Parts: sequence; structure tokens; C-alpha cells
Amino acid sequence: MSVPTDVFKAMSARSYADLRDDIRQGDLLLFSQGGFMPHLIEFATNSPFSHIGFVIRLEEIDRVMLLEALPSGVTSAALSVVVNGNGSGAQRPYRGGLVLARHDDFAKLVTAQKLHEISEFAFDRFGAPYAASEIVKIALRVLAGRLNIKMPRLLQADDEYICSEYVGACYQKVGISIPWNGLGFLAPSDFASDPKVQPIAVIANAA
Repeated sequence: MSVPTDVFKAMSARSYADLRDDIRQGDLLLFSQGGFMPHLIEFATNSPFSHIGFVIRLEEIDRVMLLEALPSGVTSAALSVVVNGNGSGAQRPYRGGLVLARHDDFAKLVTAQKLHEISEFAFDRFGAPYAASEIVKIALRVLAGRLNIKMPRLLQADDEYICSEYVGACYQKVGISIPWNGLGFLAPSDFASDPKVQPIAVIANAA
């Protein structure tokens, strides 16, 4: 089915509280947001989706966590805080567009062992901020794809992922490969356009 570019008009928004119990392991969160790097990714892919993360449920402590790669490095936060803020003003509610999506094959392929592997891989990449040279390298990789320039080896991803490359690498641990657009990098729009990725809901901004 894929996630349509007009999903924010096509689907009614639901609150995070209403959605929480329906969110599953490995679900995707697609962002539409502002900023230099998001605008660069939107420009390169002609898509409203500029960022992506994925969900790990920690049932033992009743937490739904979003894992994502940011310019400051790979990190995790409670999904409720990402959407609604933390109530103290330290993190404000998210004001851009959010779409919860799901890959058809994730639940079929994930086992307890696979979930352990994807979690280990994801968490092992936490915390290290990118050097300035790595951020430049990511930006050049995105621009090279937009300009249809064959990507030099020196620009290829190692451990300095943009968000979608990080999610794609984690998904490969389960045996899922996301078809990409051939621009030289795996983008959030590639997840959205995959026929096996279904939109579950638009998440409403906190009041």
C-alpha cells in the first residue's frame, strides 16, 4: 500500500494516548519537520518525510521507546515524550507532522532472538555524537544523490548514519531490506513508498 504523500489530509489524526496500546515492535515513525538537514532531505527526495525512527517496546517496564539517529548521534526517548513533551518545558511537544507506519513483514520475521539482535545493534550505536566532518559527509552524500552523481566510496555510510540509514541497518538484522530510490542513500521516503509499509495513523499534536 505504501504511505501516500497526502497522508496528513487523507487520515484523521489520533492522539498518542489513543494509539499507545496498538503500537507494535518495529513500527516506524515518519516525521515532517523543519531545519536545514530535513529540508535538504525533502529537496533530495521530493517528499514530505524528512526523518524516521522506529519503536522498541520494553514490556518489562511498560515503555514504548523511539530509536532514532540525530545529528547529535543515535539516541532513544519515550515515544510519549517525543510526541507530547515531558511537561516540564525541557522538551516541548512535537509540532511537525507524525505518521505511525508498519512493515507487513516485521511481525512475521521477528523472533525473540531477532529482536535481541536488532536491539543489541541499535543500542550499541547510542551516544557518540558525529564529528563535524561526518555531518558534512552525510550532507554531501544526500546532495550527490540529488544531483545524480555516482557516490564516491569516501562518502559511503560507515557508522555515521542519517536517520533512515540507521533504521534500514536495524531492519536488516530482522531480514528486511527496504527498496531505495537509487539516489545514493536510503531516505525516509523509501520507507514511505515501500508497498509493504502501511500507514497506521497520523498522530495528533499535543494541545
